[in-house]
Amino acid sequence: DAAGNTSVTSEPLTVTLDQTAPTTPAAPKLLTADDTGASASDNITSRTLPTFTGTVEAGAKVDLYVDNVLDSSLVTPASGGYAIKLANALADGDHLITTKATDKAGNTSLVSPSLKVTIGTSTPSIASVTGPAAKSYKAGDVLSFSVTFTSPVTVTGVPTIDLTVGTTVRKAVYTSGTGTSTLVFRYTVVAGDNDADGVTLASSIILPTGAALKSTANGSNATLSLSPPDTSAVLVDTVAPLKPGLPNLVADFDSGSSSTDDYTNLATVTLDGTAEAYGVVTVLRAGTAVGTANANGSGAWSLAGVKLATGANAFTVRVADAAGNTSVTSEPLTVTLDQTAPTTPAAPKLLTADDTGASASD
Repeated sequence: DAAGNTSVTSEPLTVTLDQTAPTTPAAPKLLTADDTGASASDNITSRTLPTFTGTVEAGAKVDLYVDNVLDSSLVTPASGGYAIKLANALADGDHLITTKATDKAGNTSLVSPSLKVTIGTSTPSIASVTGPAAKSYKAGDVLSFSVTFTSPVTVTGVPTIDLTVGTTVRKAVYTSGTGTSTLVFRYTVVAGDNDADGVTLASSIILPTGAALKSTANGSNATLSLSPPDTSAVLVDTVAPLKPGLPNLVADFDSGSSSTDDYTNLATVTLDGTAEAYGVVTVLRAGTAVGTANANGSGAWSLAGVKLATGANAFTVRVADAAGNTSVTSEPLTVTLDQTAPTTPAAPKLLTADDTGASASD
């Protein structure tokens, strides 16, 4: 004081310096009791105010975000564990849940990995259907249709969708997707199927006896009607092309005694011929492919740059149509490469009867 008297020392104040951010939290988990989906861990629920759990640094404040928007905060106990019930109801559909932790000193962690949770309170309906690629399909090929619902569905049994191929009604059969929003239906093309103007998908899923399609979140029956995709260019062709004609050595490359004897002294030649219109022609020498050519609308094709081996070269062709059906192999064409000059001739002789000299050989 003013007279110089000094007090005893105060009680201590401890100030802690902490500049280390908390460890990034793990992704939050949906409370098992709130997971109403097909399993207790598929993160599908019909509850719009579910609870999320996890663990962070002891005593830290946890901020919980829904689709990057802060929803709720909670200061954790000494265990660091938290259970946060959402403050704002979630709409149907997918949502990403994340957290951040802020310790007592105000250091904030990075954002946690996200948990995708799916909310389903309404009856699932079909939002879209995707068909196979627009092309021709042959026997053994698979026509695949993806049916997307507005929310995840659980499949029991084997649902089907009628598929008209030509004049025959076939079945596209469910193969995968239960517990998700997209189901896959498939039909495998069989011999005898043909459709030149596009297959047609029916406008509803069929549930045979014992089959069901229900909301994974709330168990309601899914709506089965659908809008078929445009399949006018999904063609089916199971008929193999006709046997192609004999290949031909182009006359300009036939250097033999005639332009059609298939003898040449040129090591690289051009072959041509006819096959099914717009088919892909494979040229083979002794059974091994040496090149391909595209037939035009009249079936004409030509392949340049064909290499010859010395001697006889046996060429055949086969043709594949747009669906991939392949013809039988053509009859062979033998092209002979001969680049060896003949032996130098001996001197010619005068016909004896024309030799009128002193002898018959002078």
